[in-house]
Amino acid sequence: MTVNAELIKDLNGNLIIRGNLKLLKVKPGLQKIILEQQEDPNEWIDEWRKKFPSGDNPNNPGFTFRGSRKFCIVNMTALVAEHPAITKQQIIEATDNILEHFQSQGYKYLPQAHYVIMKLGKSMLYEYIEKAEKKKINSFYL
Repeated sequence: MTVNAELIKDLNGNLIIRGNLKLLKVKPGLQKIILEQQEDPNEWIDEWRKKFPSGDNPNNPGFTFRGSRKFCIVNMTALVAEHPAITKQQIIEATDNILEHFQSQGYKYLPQAHYVIMKLGKSMLYEYIEKAEKKKINSFYL
């Protein structure tokens, strides 16, 4: 995978590496720079989809909870491109929270997996990631 990165200096003379997904500060004189990359959704989308219940949604016959693999990849790739700071771990945790919420309702209104990622420009998945991050920040200051 190609990493798009640029080097800049902040006001204190530290190098800042801006990459696709991470912003890392590096002390002057460091010989080796390692830039973490977001894993390609093609590599883990099947693992992610398996978190969803198998089979058809009884409230929406003919449609599976796991949705279309192709559209999951397309939507996840778009989500990661739009929000490059999110990590696979955040995606997994948010998905677990979404599924836990809908499990309490018997998955009655659970959208297909590709729509959980994004539908009509809105992302339930990203909203859950933001909620989790705000919760972490708030608990840090309490």
